[in-house]
Amino acid sequence: MQEEQTFTICYDNNNCDFKKYIFSSAISFEFYNIHSEDGLGGKHKGMNLFRIDFTKVGRFECEFPNHTFSFRGENEITMMATQENEEWILGSSFPVDVYIGCALLIKLDKMSNEDKLFLGKFHIDILNLISTMKLNNRWYKFTDTNKLLDLFNDIYNAHMTSNQELILLKILEMLVFISKSEFHHSLNKESSDYFSGEQVKKVKSIHGIITKNYNKKISLEKIVRENGIGYSTFNKIFKNIYGESPYQYLKKIRMNFAAQKLHETELSILEIAVCVGYNNPSKFSDAFKSIFGLLPSTFRKQKNGME
Repeated sequence: MQEEQTFTICYDNNNCDFKKYIFSSAISFEFYNIHSEDGLGGKHKGMNLFRIDFTKVGRFECEFPNHTFSFRGENEITMMATQENEEWILGSSFPVDVYIGCALLIKLDKMSNEDKLFLGKFHIDILNLISTMKLNNRWYKFTDTNKLLDLFNDIYNAHMTSNQELILLKILEMLVFISKSEFHHSLNKESSDYFSGEQVKKVKSIHGIITKNYNKKISLEKIVRENGIGYSTFNKIFKNIYGESPYQYLKKIRMNFAAQKLHETELSILEIAVCVGYNNPSKFSDAFKSIFGLLPSTFRKQKNGME
C-alpha cells in the first residue's frame, strides 16, 4: 500500500465523492459515490488500462466509440481494457441520478518488474486475460458470476471499515479467480446487450413523455408505436436504462408524489388517488402498499405522528 486519497468534486447539480487506494504505481482501487441531478457524466480518454467495475447502487450508461450504448446496473460487473489516446467512452451518464460503486484499475504500461513478479507467483497474466476475453474497448458484463459478486461485496465492506489489507487480499483473490482457464470456459459468448444511439434516444424521449404525464391515463403502447420502435425492444431498453419495467417505474413516480401529498397536505386519499391517475381508491391503495408496504391511511398517520 502506498497511499490513500479522498476527494470531493462539486459542480452545478453534481456531487461526487471519490476514494482511491493505491497499491503500486500500476494497481489501484477506487470507490465512487455520485449524485447527479442532471444525470450527466462525461467523456473518458483511454490509456493502457485494464479495469473491472462494480455497481452497488444506481446505473451507469456508456456510449462506445462505435456509437452503441450499454448499461451497468445494480450488482452487475463489467471488465474491459483500453488503449492509450483512444476515447473508450464517447459519453457517460447516470440515468437514475445516483451511482455508488467501485473499480479495480491496472495501468498496463506502469507495471513494474516487481508487480509482474508478484502477480506471476499466483499465475496472474493480465495481458493473456485481455487477449483471451477480447477486451478491446468494449466491456464484458457479468450477470451470473456469484463468486465475483461476493468478492466485490467483501471489498466494499472492507472499504467501509477502512480495512486496506483485506481489500488487497480480496483483489488478489479476484485476479486469481478470473485468471483460471475454468473461469474462461464458463463464460457466455455474448457478454452484454448493446443498443443503437437512435433506439436509446427514442426510449429516453418516451421516458420524458410518461414521466411528464404521470398523473394522466396514457396508452404506453400507442406512444411507443408513434415513436417508431417495437414494444418488446422498448421494454428491454427501458429496463436496461432505468432498471425497471416502464409500468413499475411509472408506478413509483406516482406513489412517491402521492406520499408527498399524504404528508404535506390535507387532501383526502380519494383526491390524492385522482391526482396520480387513479379513479379507483382501492386500486390506488393496493399500488401504494406495493411500494411503501403500508396503506395510504397508515402512512399518513405514521408520518403525521413523527412531527
